[in-house]
Amino acid sequence: MRGRSYDTAYCSDPTCPGWDGVDRLYTGDSMVDEGEYIPNECPHCDHRLTGERELDAETAVATLLEVLDGADLLPSGLNIDELAVVRAVIEEVRRQAKTAKARALAKSLNTCARCHGRGEIVARSRSVGGGCVNDDWDTCPDCRGSGRVALGRTA
Repeated sequence: MRGRSYDTAYCSDPTCPGWDGVDRLYTGDSMVDEGEYIPNECPHCDHRLTGERELDAETAVATLLEVLDGADLLPSGLNIDELAVVRAVIEEVRRQAKTAKARALAKSLNTCARCHGRGEIVARSRSVGGGCVNDDWDTCPDCRGSGRVALGRTA
């Protein structure tokens, strides 16, 4: 049986202040139940907490730095903070994902509902035999083939 104790846990997100460590409480074992850690999630960002850091920033960045150095793109004698590089990469990937999501949302809001952005709709379908169907396509009358919603005048 283990009693109440405090230990340090680490956030799984390197961009969070909890990456450097968060104190958490182990409630202690009882005769019936096993104890639990409080909190289980990082108080800064709600990511999960682990007993040790899952990402080795030095190893993660080493190959990239070797390639850049081999191409003479890095100044000589440079002391690089690998964790700062990892954090910059994560922030950039998150920014690109947010931009892509915003573009997809804008496109979906502006896409013609009848043709789903294709610009064409199936006008006629005829059976060719054996369960096969041949479709005849026409220009979508709602968007006139553009695939985008035709915005009308409101006033």
